[in-house]
Parts: sequence; structure tokens; C-alpha cells
Amino acid sequence: MTTAVSYYLRLLAYRQSAIPPVLLYLALLGMIFASDAGPAVPAATATAVALMPLCAWLMRLCAVSEARPFADITAVALGGVTRRLAVRALAASSVGVGLAAIAVAWSVIVNPHPYPAATVLIIVGMHLAQVIAGVGVGALVSPPLRVTPGAAVLAIAALVLVSLLVRWVPPLGPMLYNLDRTPVPSPMTLLVTIGQAAILGTAALALAALRGSSAR
Repeated sequence: MTTAVSYYLRLLAYRQSAIPPVLLYLALLGMIFASDAGPAVPAATATAVALMPLCAWLMRLCAVSEARPFADITAVALGGVTRRLAVRALAASSVGVGLAAIAVAWSVIVNPHPYPAATVLIIVGMHLAQVIAGVGVGALVSPPLRVTPGAAVLAIAALVLVSLLVRWVPPLGPMLYNLDRTPVPSPMTLLVTIGQAAILGTAALALAALRGSSAR
């Protein structure tokens, strides 16, 4: 499994189209924390929600990094398309987790506001939930499902736009509405808000696995 994940990470590294969104995310971090970004949790909402479309696109790039014959060979070697989907998801997630770690560390080091351990755990959960959501959404617009690149971009952009505009639509709306404010909401609100994004991503991955198996 580790070897297969490394294989997809190398494919991602070789694709120049994976570089711009990663650099854009790092630039976003630089802009947000160039000065006082505000209290810890509200400041983290922007860096967390930006991970969703980024990870969705990375997931698709993992899926299109192989020509169809090589993708079929990979599926056979791994024991099926569901395991191949899981490996692709792990590869895209590992990049997202790495960027999440950078975002959290950057905020703790640079932002002149207190970051107690409980707050850091909340921020980590926010970022990881959006990584899961992005990977799940990306799986729904990736091969073996027949979705063109243009349709994939439109689908991801549409979800981002709707979720930003309608506060109750996960994975972005609830997090922005509930967490982009002070004081920090109740622990239950935090758990529900973070859980919504994670559940959406998990459900999307499960649906992609079912549809991918039936598409063969």
C-alpha cells in the first residue's frame, strides 16, 4: 500500500498542473498571516476551507495521471478499482495533510494570538475535515467515472460557490458561518461543524467507490 501511495505521489510530482494550486495555497497563507490575522479559530477558517477545492483537484489529478491501460494494470495489482481509489485518496490526502500541517504551524508561529492546545486541536480538525471533503468530492469527478476536465472544474467550482453562499450547505458554509467569528462557539457546535465536512467527504468517497465498480 505504501509503495502504491508513493507511486501516485511521484505521478503527482511529475504533473506540472499539480504545482500551481499548491503554490496558490502557500501564497494564500502568506497573505493571511502577513499581518495580524485575528483570533486563532476565525483565522483558520480561510486556510481550512481553501483546502477543499485544492484536495478535490489533486484527487482528480491522481486519477488522470495514468493512461487507461496503466490504470487497469494498477487496479489488478492492487486487487480492484476500490483499492485503487483508496490508494489515490491516500496520496491526495497526504499532500493535503502536509499543507494542513504547514498552515497550522505557520499560524501558531506567526499569528500574535494565543494558541492553547485545545485550540490547536480544533484547528487541526478543521483542516483535516476539509481535506477529507475535498478528496471525496474529487473522487466523484474522477475516472473511472466519465467526467470531462471542464465538467470536473465546473462541478467543483459550483459546489464551492453554493457552499460559500448558503451557510447551511457543507462543507464550507457551516464552517465559515459558525467558526469565522468570536467568541469561539460551543464544543458541540465545533464538533458538528467539523463533522459535517468529514462526513460529506467520507460519503462522497463511498459513492465514488460504488459508482466506480459499476462503471467497469
